[in-house]
Amino acid sequence: MCHGDRLEGTPGGPALSGEGFEAGFGTLPPRALHDLIRDLMPEGARGTLTPQEVLDVTAYLLAENSFVLPQEALGAAELDQLLRRTP
Repeated sequence: MCHGDRLEGTPGGPALSGEGFEAGFGTLPPRALHDLIRDLMPEGARGTLTPQEVLDVTAYLLAENSFVLPQEALGAAELDQLLRRTP
């Protein structure tokens, strides 16, 4: 709810897709995005997500922003190997 139904951003949270994602997070490697989610989210209850929830949110954001995810479940070890789809 903080980032909008389509990750478009709201007054309470930045956009997490498209140009908004690129401007705020596009230069971060996937592991840094994961660590940011782990350490700072959710607002008001930082650090309360389980390790699996952090990976799930990270995978969702990466998939929505053109990263190629493995067929099997994403693990922390695979984060450093993810690449973006080329247009």
